[in-house]
Amino acid sequence: MWMPGSTSSRAGAAPARWLRLPRTEGCPANNVLHVADWVDVTENSVRSTAWSNGLAHSFTYREMQVAYATLPSNHQEKTQLLIQLLAQHPEGIVLYDRTQPHAVLLTDYTNGVFYCSDPAGNISSGRIPLTSSSVSITQASCYWYVSADHNGAALQADDLRLEGMRYPVNVHTGSGMALTGTANSTSGSTLEGVQVAILDENDKIVQSAQAQVGGTSFSLKTLDDQIHFGELPTGCYTYMVIVTETSGETLCFASDFTVSDAATSTAIYWSVQDPDGTKLTDQTITATAEETIQSTLGWLSGLFG
Repeated sequence: MWMPGSTSSRAGAAPARWLRLPRTEGCPANNVLHVADWVDVTENSVRSTAWSNGLAHSFTYREMQVAYATLPSNHQEKTQLLIQLLAQHPEGIVLYDRTQPHAVLLTDYTNGVFYCSDPAGNISSGRIPLTSSSVSITQASCYWYVSADHNGAALQADDLRLEGMRYPVNVHTGSGMALTGTANSTSGSTLEGVQVAILDENDKIVQSAQAQVGGTSFSLKTLDDQIHFGELPTGCYTYMVIVTETSGETLCFASDFTVSDAATSTAIYWSVQDPDGTKLTDQTITATAEETIQSTLGWLSGLFG
């Protein structure tokens, strides 16, 4: 994420997960933005696209879509949401204090500490604790984030893949989110089944929808009327999409999100931009999460087998 006068580094793990499971194997990696010449992304290069009497609430720069959202007023909920956002966005988010007005690039949350890069001239450069910057969590009221990045190396057109899939970052209590995106099978194979599930913080399935496919493509919109984000109480959840095909290959996407009084924020995922499965930002998955995924896959096997 670009911010005037800032650079950043990213450390720490995140709960967003993407797995390609050829039969029983998973392949975790790290999530990065796919812009090789990132050093050329400067205030001057972005200004003509992103500036409109201040940073625009939404804009697209070099195939990266940037969006704006507000933070909850409650300090605890705000802190939890920022932790979740950094998990979803290892490139960082721009945190804004409109009372100054001033913004910092929030880079990571590591060992219980928020880190950032602050472009203010009287603040140390590079990655510093947020408490050493000119912006505080208490005063911050909104943020910008990369909602979609289409710069990645494409998968082969005949690979099992998800394209243009919306996933939640925060859902406003009582509000919904439309399911979008398409699952496409490997060339020469057929999609067997697609399942969408929401798990609570104990990894228990609280909502799910599934469909037998029998074709090469499937729109997640077909399952939209069976998943009701607006019925979820405040809390932390995991959004999971599992695609299986007749060849035995399985693709699983999972991403943690919150339900709170903050404005609804979403992101868009393309596995064609992420051929190595980089939505998984840890080299391991917790045993509970892995068991849940395997259990869900077993459920699918029984359902569609």
